[in-house]
Amino acid sequence: HTDASSAVVGDYQALVASGTDVVVAAAQLQFRRPAHYDDRLTVEVTFRPPGNTSLHTEFRILRDGELLADCLMTHVCVETQTYGKQAWPQWIRDRISSAAGPH
Repeated sequence: HTDASSAVVGDYQALVASGTDVVVAAAQLQFRRPAHYDDRLTVEVTFRPPGNTSLHTEFRILRDGELLADCLMTHVCVETQTYGKQAWPQWIRDRISSAAGPH
């Protein structure tokens, strides 16, 4: 998740220094099959188009193409003083939109 997020929004510390932060508001995880200690797993990340203050991100966890788990997370954009919701800054919205999958 960190690599995918960094590719979209850049340096996290710079984001926070600009007065913007991102928090997890909800997560839904569905286990499909067990994973084992030495398994090599692939995590596919798909960003949905952003809302005004929220972003839904889908995660698919696979082993050799077999779906082991999937997750839907909701992130909310907040300002760093009170952690109240705020609209995504336009530059973040543009980057998320360009990385978003179809929905």
